[in-house]
Amino acid sequence: MGNILVVEDNETIANGLVNIIRSINDGLNVKTTGYAEEAIRYAGEVKWDVFLLDIQLKDYSGIELAKKLREVEKYKLTPIVFITSIPNEELNAFRKIHCYDYIIKPFKEAVVKETLKTIIEYGIREIQADDVIKIKKKFYSNMIKQKEIIYIEARLKDLEIVTVKERLNVKDYSLKKLFEELNGDFLQCHRSYVLNKSYLEHIDHIKNEIKLRELEQAIPIGRTYKKRLMEDISWE
Repeated sequence: MGNILVVEDNETIANGLVNIIRSINDGLNVKTTGYAEEAIRYAGEVKWDVFLLDIQLKDYSGIELAKKLREVEKYKLTPIVFITSIPNEELNAFRKIHCYDYIIKPFKEAVVKETLKTIIEYGIREIQADDVIKIKKKFYSNMIKQKEIIYIEARLKDLEIVTVKERLNVKDYSLKKLFEELNGDFLQCHRSYVLNKSYLEHIDHIKNEIKLRELEQAIPIGRTYKKRLMEDISWE
């Protein structure tokens, strides 16, 4: 499943873009916000595959937001599509930020589809086809398929990565650093735990625990993470 973040302060336009994206691929995770600061927060919580950014947002410029995103290592080459009414004045800024393309308002559905279809059908698919995390150490590297990771636990300076095949202990590696490299299937549920939501089976709201497939033991939910966790999980 790919992830697309739409940052647009006009709710009608944002909903229209979401509908167009889902008409191309209804299996995508699409989230919207009208605030640049909120977009920055979302960008840190999940790895997004495509950004659609309006130029004028509720708090500050979409161009400034794009610059901030480009400062994050995992987003240096992520496709950014700008939404604008006056592209001529911003073309130079677009080039500096290395934006993929731009959509002119008011837009037509066919034009938006043409702009996004290549990214969605080829860009996201290629990212997913090579969805492997590489743990680099001084004398070795571990290659782990992200779809096989059930959860990751931070233990002091070490990490335990639990997969469907094995438990790996990785020394001197931070949970924050690894989380930034993971795709959008992962969520942080506790300061010491990151889980793959593909394995989520049940949430016990009384005990504040999560049961994951393939495992006997439950993992904890931290108070400060519970609200965000519930917002990001779609239930049948």
